Amino acid sequence: MTGQREAADVNNSASKGGILEWLWPPHYDQAITGSVFEYWGCAPVSTLVTRILFAIYFVVWFALGFERNLTGEYFAFLTIWGFIISGGYAIASVVLSSYQLQGDKDAGGRPLRRWTCVLFEIALPFEAVITILFWTLLWLPRYLDGDENFDYDFAVTVQLHGGGLLLLVIEFVLNRIPFFNRHLLVSLIVGCLYIPVNAAVTLIRDDPIYDIIDWMTPLSAVFALGSLAGLAIFHYFFMCLRRHAMSSDKPAEVPAGHGV
Repeated sequence: MTGQREAADVNNSASKGGILEWLWPPHYDQAITGSVFEYWGCAPVSTLVTRILFAIYFVVWFALGFERNLTGEYFAFLTIWGFIISGGYAIASVVLSSYQLQGDKDAGGRPLRRWTCVLFEIALPFEAVITILFWTLLWLPRYLDGDENFDYDFAVTVQLHGGGLLLLVIEFVLNRIPFFNRHLLVSLIVGCLYIPVNAAVTLIRDDPIYDIIDWMTPLSAVFALGSLAGLAIFHYFFMCLRRHAMSSDKPAEVPAGHGV
């Protein structure tokens, strides 16, 4: 039945010629009811307050970065892209939770639910990839080599490369927002958009944004493609975790078409 429904959705989307219809077939919309955005066992006001604090965190740390780099190069850092996406999700979730606090079972309407869902699906894998790449490929080698230019403020570094991931993992544990196969395409598109930005800024200023990606050797392309692969791996990792968690819930609460 799932395969037949998937094929029917593809045919319908093709006939309509719309990417939006392909990304959001009917059973996806049925899966993102207002309840999946609620926190398990928490009152609506507690959920809203928590999400407001999360949104403040992302906005504050994004703004603090401007004190360190006031040029457009600031937006060539993948960490900043992660904070923009995560902050976008945090703000959208605050708006959605505000509607729920007012008793709106539709949680602000379908467009808001869609945006909130997709932003979460992008943000969590992005933060996971950013955190792992930074600590394993950037921070650790410089620390072990005793680089004299190793001037990272450890507390700030942890906040920028781990703090966001921690908050999103908390969100993942508390909410029931599903991850969908087709939405991986959106994450990969965002990742692909970052690659030419990084390359352009690196070549213009003749100094790499990240030491390991200087675009002078094939290794740079390997790291870039590896990052995209990481997005795919974490997208499916979180999708499997969500499906497992929901399958252990009561059947009546499992969203229709979840994870398809």
